[in-house]
Amino acid sequence: MNENAIDLIKETLKFESVDEFESRYTNPVHKYVEEDGKAIAHLGCDKRVLLSPVGEINGGFMLDNAVAEEKRKQGIFTALYKEFEKENGDIDLFYGFPLQYELLNLVDKQDYSIVGEVQVFAKILNSSDIMQGHSILGTIVSFINKIRDKRSKTLDISGVEVSETKNLGDIENLGDETISSGKIYTKRTTDFLSKRLKHWGDCEILVAKTSGEFSGYIIYRFIERNDIKYYMTMDIFAKDEVSFEALISKLIEIGREREVSLVGIWQNSVYSTSLKRLGFSFARSSIPFVAKKRNVDFDIKNINNWYLQPIEGEIY
Repeated sequence: MNENAIDLIKETLKFESVDEFESRYTNPVHKYVEEDGKAIAHLGCDKRVLLSPVGEINGGFMLDNAVAEEKRKQGIFTALYKEFEKENGDIDLFYGFPLQYELLNLVDKQDYSIVGEVQVFAKILNSSDIMQGHSILGTIVSFINKIRDKRSKTLDISGVEVSETKNLGDIENLGDETISSGKIYTKRTTDFLSKRLKHWGDCEILVAKTSGEFSGYIIYRFIERNDIKYYMTMDIFAKDEVSFEALISKLIEIGREREVSLVGIWQNSVYSTSLKRLGFSFARSSIPFVAKKRNVDFDIKNINNWYLQPIEGEIY
């Protein structure tokens, strides 16, 4: 990392240390603009291998951008980005979950497309925590959830064994044969998974086995925000709906045992039917997703063509 950029990173991106900043990258590319020996702008991209309708391609996950406050609205970042693209001609597809100001720049000035919004779904386990100060409403929500659970016709998961693991070799590239052909998603190598999990440091992993063969996994972590404790699904793959429901059912069971308020997951067209069966509903939260292709020729503008999970970004 450019030592002249440390102050810029700390001031604009609010990181307390360089280690904290760098831990989010698996294969970083940094680009800077300097003035009088001091960095006044920065762009950070994480190079990743993507699987796509045409096989493996090089992806660039847009992770950071920063411009010194006194240098903003002068076209500095736009010029920086154009130089970055020229120097990284091997990247076939750029993508990311930008904040509002980043979204405007990437879409308006860098020819990115707004692919869509990722919807967050949740299953409430303890409505009283979420409805603090609204006891009547909390009682109603709890009653509705109980009725929904009783009416839900879940699949028979008795043939799936779910257990904990710390061995990333159990789950490496399991998604290669899981997601139907045509999806675009980050290849889950051991290197990618280990660096992302090391960054958070508190994730747990469950694996599913069917007839002795690995049939899925889920990576989740405990989060506490605004006095609400919950488990967030950071990554999940399953070879079939039965394995998916077995994994989520186990996570719900663990959540109830540890008294968390809810379980969260990103909605994905692959598993949307199962989520409804398991009693999940839209959490009124959506995350914008953008992308730009350069060296490939397939549709990137339909969000259902992507397989996106929180493990890829810094949302949580």
